[in-house]
Amino acid sequence: MPPEENVSSGSIALIVPQRLVKTVKDGLHEIGSLDKRNKIHRLESDDPRVAVDNDPTSSSEISMFIIPTTWVVDDSSSEACRAQKIKILHSMGLQEHAQLISYHIQPISTKQQTKPVQGKNKFGHIIDQWLLSLPSNLSAVLVEKAISTQHWSYNIYPPLLLFPSSGFARDPWAALLTVDFQPYREKLFISVCEAFKVTHIALNGAIPANSANTNTNILRSPTRLTPLYGDFGPDLAQPPTYEPTAADFKSAFWCSTTQNGIYQTWAPRYTMFSKGNLSEKARVLNLRSLTRDGLDGLSPKEISAVDLYAGIGYFAFSYAKAGVGKVLCWEINRWSVEGLRRGATKNGWICKVVEGESKQQSLGTGRNSVREYSDIQEQLVVFKEDNERAAERLDEIRAKIPPVRHVNCGFLPSSSTSWKTAVQLLDGRQGGWIHAHENVNVKDLQKRKHEVLETFTTLVNTRWPTSNGLHVSCVHLEIVKSYGPGISHCVFDIAVLAP
Repeated sequence: MPPEENVSSGSIALIVPQRLVKTVKDGLHEIGSLDKRNKIHRLESDDPRVAVDNDPTSSSEISMFIIPTTWVVDDSSSEACRAQKIKILHSMGLQEHAQLISYHIQPISTKQQTKPVQGKNKFGHIIDQWLLSLPSNLSAVLVEKAISTQHWSYNIYPPLLLFPSSGFARDPWAALLTVDFQPYREKLFISVCEAFKVTHIALNGAIPANSANTNTNILRSPTRLTPLYGDFGPDLAQPPTYEPTAADFKSAFWCSTTQNGIYQTWAPRYTMFSKGNLSEKARVLNLRSLTRDGLDGLSPKEISAVDLYAGIGYFAFSYAKAGVGKVLCWEINRWSVEGLRRGATKNGWICKVVEGESKQQSLGTGRNSVREYSDIQEQLVVFKEDNERAAERLDEIRAKIPPVRHVNCGFLPSSSTSWKTAVQLLDGRQGGWIHAHENVNVKDLQKRKHEVLETFTTLVNTRWPTSNGLHVSCVHLEIVKSYGPGISHCVFDIAVLAP
């Protein structure tokens, strides 16, 4: 027998329920932390490696899978490993699944350690080499805390590497952005770009709830993005102050990602991207109410879905991939509309952008203005306007499209201003489902569920004063992600159906 290899350290592997395997795998791949040297495999029921923090294998009906990561641990105590697990989930925006996901430590042999370490350690190695090239008076500023880079979180959206705001903006690394480091900073960023095969680097701050003028940030503009390396385009004002032109779209820097097999693209200087919606996009893609069984024998192609806050296609693309016949979108941010159009084309879906109309005048005078729009051949139709007149628009074309069975209200902190419109959009004969997004205190989830149900019941009864046989119920409450201390982003699935 060959001699047994010495084990000097270990990496964390996540133990994941079968329904979350693809979500976690895609999330790890997105943040550069999926260990591709080891295969994902089923956890046997008698495997002794399951950690003590929770035991998701207690039910024989649940299939669990081991997903290897590149996160290396020096302290194998349960407290340290549990904290590391939470960090990994937080980096992917999946911390709400912490109780369903466990871990074990995979030994790293001395033979394995001769290979380059991927993922979280790669940036730390680049920093280490760069520090050695600095004059001693400058390296002294950073070297003491260099180890802190070993587990920095980041996201790669080709060709962009995006650090959280806690990265270079935090001491002692904030010194990198000062004049003293300017001659050396470009060398570091060039090395990072070469190692990660990207062309641009930026810091990403949180999307503020309110913009600088205290008005609600309806456009969800990335006002705190800090470009570090590469040309991100000019600092343009957002619509309606400035309407981007075709030349602006052509010259802007665009990045992309693929989640659940769906391509999405956006211009990070002008449009936000929420990676934390990964699990909800996967859920929408696999809703039972988008199957023949859930649609009483109809195929998804025989229905329509509406996304009232489409963005770059977060949920609209899930409906399209699920095979929904017509997906109608409303979006007011011109940059998001362009991203949605580009993404749809890349995914192979025919998409038409329709100019909207203000209450005073039409914003479009060409063939694609609302007043002249009558050709419903495309799978995706994007109305470039506020959704407050969506019901009116739909009434103009309702006879030409399949019945609307799904309406997504994906706006935070609350989509409540669109709920009346959502009810008006549903097919009056067959009914359907409304997906209402809300930020809710975790202590008030059931209370808020009851309030949401009461509100929709009132709206349905108001729309149809005489009984049409439709019953209102909340068939599911999905906790998507943490939105802050004690606050969860939730989705209430409201069914308006015949009992």
